[in-house]
Amino acid sequence: NTALLTARSSLDASKQKTATARIAVPAPFVQVYRDNPDGAMSMLLARPEAQAVRKATDDWYRGYDVAVTELPSHNLLYVWSKGRCLDNNCTHYAREIEYTILNPYGETVRSVAKLTDHSGATLSTYDYSVAVAVAPDGRAGLLWARELYNSTSQQSNFNLYWAGLDANGNLATDPRNVTNSTVWGAWSDLNVVRFYNPQIAATGDYRFVLAWQREHQESTGWVGDIWYAVLNHTGGVIRTSTKLTNGSPGSSAHYTPALAPLASNRTFLSWITRRNGDDDIFYAILDSDGGLVKAATNLSVDETVTDWNNYDAVQLSDGKIIAVWEAWGCFPGEWVSRVRYVLLDSAYNRIGTPSCLGKTEAATSGDTSVSVTRGGDHLAVLTWMDRDYSHRRNLYYALVDANSVVVTPPTIYQTSKAASPYIFSSFTGYGNTTYSWTPPAGVDSVLSVGQTTAFGQPGSAVTPIALKLAGRGGVAATSVRLTATLDTRLRYVSDTSGVTPTISGQTVTWNLPDLRLYDIREFQLNLEVTGGALGNLLLVQMQLTSAEPDLTPVNNQANMQVWVSKPVYLPLLIR
Repeated sequence: NTALLTARSSLDASKQKTATARIAVPAPFVQVYRDNPDGAMSMLLARPEAQAVRKATDDWYRGYDVAVTELPSHNLLYVWSKGRCLDNNCTHYAREIEYTILNPYGETVRSVAKLTDHSGATLSTYDYSVAVAVAPDGRAGLLWARELYNSTSQQSNFNLYWAGLDANGNLATDPRNVTNSTVWGAWSDLNVVRFYNPQIAATGDYRFVLAWQREHQESTGWVGDIWYAVLNHTGGVIRTSTKLTNGSPGSSAHYTPALAPLASNRTFLSWITRRNGDDDIFYAILDSDGGLVKAATNLSVDETVTDWNNYDAVQLSDGKIIAVWEAWGCFPGEWVSRVRYVLLDSAYNRIGTPSCLGKTEAATSGDTSVSVTRGGDHLAVLTWMDRDYSHRRNLYYALVDANSVVVTPPTIYQTSKAASPYIFSSFTGYGNTTYSWTPPAGVDSVLSVGQTTAFGQPGSAVTPIALKLAGRGGVAATSVRLTATLDTRLRYVSDTSGVTPTISGQTVTWNLPDLRLYDIREFQLNLEVTGGALGNLLLVQMQLTSAEPDLTPVNNQANMQVWVSKPVYLPLLIR
C-alpha cells in the first residue's frame, strides 16, 4: 500500500510538497547491520507474519564488514570484523574476524568467537571484508582480506585468507593464505599487489569457489583484474589462483566481482569492466573444477546509464538468475547512483535489458551496496543503504519476481535512531540471506525462569526471580494466562510485568496480552519468606496457558525453589 500526503500553502497554492508512505508485507529474509546509536551487531528476522530485531552482541560492540548466511540447519552464521589496539599505546592495531551462530528465533547457539586472533602480532594486522558461504553438509567457508603494516618502514603486504568451520561453528580448517604474496611496499610504490572484494560461493558437490579483485600500479597507471580459485570443503586446492580478465594500465580495468551458486554445481561470476570511459557489467559461468562453462559475456550492454559498482546475484527457485549492481543516470534530472538489475534464464542468457529499480524520496544521496537473496518461490529480496558515507539514515528493501516485475518498490525498512544517523550493512553483497525456516504451524509458547534456586531469610525478601515468556509458533496465543503457585511459607510482594495480577490464597495469576511469533516478555517476580527454617526448600510452581492448545505443553511449565538461608561472609586470605 502506498499513500501520498501533500502539504500545500494556503497563501500560495504553487508551494507544495508531497511525502510518500509505504506499507509492505515482506518476503522471508534475514538482514544483518549495525546502527551507531547502540553499536550492537544486529539482525532483522523478517517473515510475512512477523518481524523482529535481535542483537547478536552487547551494545557498543562496533563490528564492521558484516556478512550472514543460513546454514542447512536453519541456524544463522553471522560474521564481522572488529578492531582493537594490541598494546597500551596503540602503536600496533588489529582487526580480527569474529562470528556467532543464532537459531531461527535469533537466540544464541554459539557465543561470539574469534576466527582470527592477533594478540601476539608484532605488526599491525588488519583482517577485513569477510565473505561467507556454506556447503550442503553445513561446512562453512570464509574468505577475507589481510593487510600487514610495518609502521617503521610504512610499507604493507596484502593477501587473502580462507578458513573452514564445521556445522557447529568449530574451526575445521585453520586460516590459510590463498594468494601467497610476499611483496611489501608503500601506496605509491609500483608493482605492490593488493587484493580487494573477496567473494565466496559453495557448490552442491562440496566445493568453494573464490573470486577477488587484484590490483597493482605500473608506471603508466593502475591495473585491475578478476582472479578466482576453487577449494574442496577442507581447503584442498582444486583450481589454483587463475586470472580471468586481462586489464591494462590506462585503458581497461576489471573490478568488484560477485559470485552466486547455481544448480548443477556451477557458479555465476560477474564483475565490472571499465574501458576508456565505457563501463559494463560482464559475467561468466564456472563449473566446480573452475572450468569456463560460459566465457566472459557483456551483461549490461546498453549505455543509457553509467554502470558503476557490481555487487551481488542469486539464482531463483525456477532457475533464473538475477544480478544487481549500481548505476548512475537512471532517472532524468538527477546524477546519483541507483540500483540496477537484470535477469538471466536457466541457460545463462540475458532476458530483456537491465532495469533501474526505482527510488525513494529519502535516498537523496543515491543508493549503494545492494545485497540480493531468495525471498521464497520466484522472488528476489534486494536490500541496500544510502550512498552518502557520512549520512546513512536508512536501509531499503525491494521485491522483484522472476518476470522482472517489481512487486514491492524501494521501501525504507530500518531507520537509524541517532541524531547524526549512521546505519550500515555489507558493502560487498553479504548483507542478507535466505530464511527458509518455517515456524511451527500453531501456538507454541515457552515459559522459562532465570534460575532454578532463589534465596531468602525468614521475614526477608527473596532474591528477584526472572521470568521469560516467548512466542515461537506461527499462530498467536490468545487469552494468555500465567499462574504461580507459592509454598505457604512464601508471600507475593510485587512484579514488573506491568499487569496487576489477581491473588487467591497462594495462587498468583496474570492475564497477559496475546503472545505472537518472536514476542519476548521478561519481568521480575518479587517474593518474601514468611516462615520456615534455615535449609528449607520452598517450591514455586508456574504454568502458562492460552485459549489454544499448545504444540509443546512441556515447556509451558517451570518450577523453582526458594532456599531459606542466611548469607555468611568469610574473610579472604591472600598469600
